[in-house]
Amino acid sequence: MRRGGRIDESALRSYFPSGMPSPDALRSLLVAAFPDARVEVTDLTGTKDHFQAVVVTRAFDGKTRIEQHQMVYAALGDLMGGDIHALALTTRVS
Repeated sequence: MRRGGRIDESALRSYFPSGMPSPDALRSLLVAAFPDARVEVTDLTGTKDHFQAVVVTRAFDGKTRIEQHQMVYAALGDLMGGDIHALALTTRVS
């Protein structure tokens, strides 16, 4: 799914057959990036572009909050700033 640290766009689109990401699809992407994580994703508006996510994983150990958020953004790839218009994000170390 990843090529050179970036998500392969064609593989990414396979997660979204309707063209827009669902909470379950976003959760799948995050669990793929952080296999030990507890991940909760909620669609805040019903429009599939404003989400809330909670990601709790050991992968965040020793990372600043900014670094943790950057790791989540990287896992979501081009969806950030594209299909995802807003993401209320909470990250914690498990």
